Amino acid sequence: VSAQCVLRVLIITEEMLSSSITVRLQNMSQEHFLSPLLTHFLEGVSAVLSVSPDDVFVFNVQPDADAGKVLNVSFSAALPGGQFFPSEALEEQLYLNRPRLNALAHME
Repeated sequence: VSAQCVLRVLIITEEMLSSSITVRLQNMSQEHFLSPLLTHFLEGVSAVLSVSPDDVFVFNVQPDADAGKVLNVSFSAALPGGQFFPSEALEEQLYLNRPRLNALAHME
């Protein structure tokens, strides 16, 4: 048995935190999200926002403490030029494009 591990170190800035959102994924475990859905999630979010998957930064993935089988995923997304999408814009774009995001991220 062999395995491959990719370690990605990301320094979280204050701007990234203030421009981030947390989505709640129903019936999702950390293990299932991180492998294999993380790549699909990044590709889906990047397609909805029209940015590269490398510009979507997931920095927290943890089960909701108050709700069973709910996974909280926190992330921010960079705009061209080094700025970040405001959290309100992220919320709006993802909300308006939920069906597309679910299909692209293979979450349905």
